[in-house]
Amino acid sequence: MKKQCSKKTNYKKGFSLVELLVVALIFFILTGIVLFKQGKFSSDVLITSTAYELALFIREAQVYGVGSKVQVGATSNSRFAYGVYFSDVAGGDREATLFADVPDSSGNFDYDYDGGDILINKIQFKRDQIIHDFCGINETSTAICKADGLSALNITFVKPDLNARVIGIPSSGIPYEYVNGAIIKVRSSLGDKCRTIRVNPLGQISLDPVVTGMTGCESS
Repeated sequence: MKKQCSKKTNYKKGFSLVELLVVALIFFILTGIVLFKQGKFSSDVLITSTAYELALFIREAQVYGVGSKVQVGATSNSRFAYGVYFSDVAGGDREATLFADVPDSSGNFDYDYDGGDILINKIQFKRDQIIHDFCGINETSTAICKADGLSALNITFVKPDLNARVIGIPSSGIPYEYVNGAIIKVRSSLGDKCRTIRVNPLGQISLDPVVTGMTGCESS
């Protein structure tokens, strides 16, 4: 008697179209999250780096001023005030100017950047980073900023003082000395975070720490 052999049917297993779509969707979501986080991280690193670069730019003016760096063509007994200039004119939010303040015939300085001064260097921001705000701190410790009509700000140093002379152009148009220092805010390319540079009257230049839950762009 012959034995009957039962044939086993082998079914090929695979993914259904729905399963493939679900996997693809999960992949795209995870990729999007990673790219977003990477972009935010890069933006945070760049804005911190830019803020430090700007702080060092102000420090450079301080070193030149205290050292009384001599300009080409100047006599050996000439001295200059050196400063960094910020402006609210078109495009001014993307640059800062290092200048040598030329004294008048009496040897006095006006401590601001005007047509008679010497342009030394400029720092120009890239990757959509901008100077979000600049402020002078007056005698009552009140910050007077761009929103208050401040159109320009000069932070200047001259030998033998390490102290900063902060001269701004308020809404009156008349130069005004802010005796309690200055604040500069630099905003990230994503527009979601600012780093704040402070210059106090004694010439100390510092970067504010990052505060959890705050962007740093809040009003001073």
